[in-house]
Amino acid sequence: MMKHIFQTCIFAFLFSFISSAQEDSASISPRIRSAADSMLTAFRQKDFRTFARFNNEKLLDMLGGAENFAIFMDQQMKSMEGIEFTVIRAGRIIRVTPYKDTWQCILEQQTQISAQGTVISSVTHLVGVSTNRGYSWRFIDANQGSPEQFRDIMPELNPAMPVPRKKQVSGQTLEEMLTVYQTTYFP
Repeated sequence: MMKHIFQTCIFAFLFSFISSAQEDSASISPRIRSAADSMLTAFRQKDFRTFARFNNEKLLDMLGGAENFAIFMDQQMKSMEGIEFTVIRAGRIIRVTPYKDTWQCILEQQTQISAQGTVISSVTHLVGVSTNRGYSWRFIDANQGSPEQFRDIMPELNPAMPVPRKKQVSGQTLEEMLTVYQTTYFP
């Protein structure tokens, strides 16, 4: 009888542990989406101070802090005269995983721009990191430079989390591109 009670208690403990891990991941995904949407809304509105709050701290440090980052972004956008971001949105959340004392994720950033009468559509990948159990997130575009350069900027990334390749096409709308898009990874 004691053995049966002990086995039942062990089973209940393991079941609750597994269930709570699934609940954590499931409850974190909406927070990732909310943070990414807020970041991209700030970008669309050219509110680069708010945009900076969602960007990777090491990237901000490389540019001299959040204020300098906001100035840099403003200058970059002014230099892109004639280029219009017609769509910029968060796409699929590809992966969410705990790693060391953080939660990390990869999600798509789907973009369509119009430049001199040409439509250019792309899917890039944002890596997000939360240091407070998934309540707030900071992102960085993982498809800038080579995978090695990205790992230099973000060494805290879980080495078991592969970063997908960027996909970009000219002459297709984002919706047209997404009908055939498949996530691919670096070798």
